[in-house]
Amino acid sequence: MGSGLLPDAYVASVYDIDFGALWQQGYRAILFDVDNTLEDHRTALPGPAVTKLLGALRDMGYGMCFLSNNNGIRAARFAKPLAIPVIAKAHKPSPKGYRMAMEKLGVSPSETIFVGDQIFTDILGGNRAGVYTILVQPIMPYENAFFYVKRFFERFVLRKIRKTQCKT
Repeated sequence: MGSGLLPDAYVASVYDIDFGALWQQGYRAILFDVDNTLEDHRTALPGPAVTKLLGALRDMGYGMCFLSNNNGIRAARFAKPLAIPVIAKAHKPSPKGYRMAMEKLGVSPSETIFVGDQIFTDILGGNRAGVYTILVQPIMPYENAFFYVKRFFERFVLRKIRKTQCKT
């Protein structure tokens, strides 16, 4: 599993993840961040591509849960048409929300994948919870001034990730 700020994998988008290979490796649950991972933060409901992807993952056998630092109303509205449980106000990078999601799905950290777009919340929290972490590029890189500052500092970590990927 990744450690600290480094993810186990780094890909362009959720559509670039080989979930079949991960299933073969024994993973049985996927925890997803919502905003800027599956849809941009302004999109209230999942679009057709996200709906198709998550339906295929469900058909494959994966249990899924959304893990969001957003409020319960926003997260529940997004999750409802997909019938996927959600942990809102998860306080990432605290591992507590990750553990709650795994308990809800009945899986252990060694069976769990987390997919998110932010290093300092999503990946750090997933690594602290002991799950396999996958960083995706944000759909919208700069949402507001706070995220602009966070994304600035994330660039230093991304350089290290890219150097590591080039060596393998």
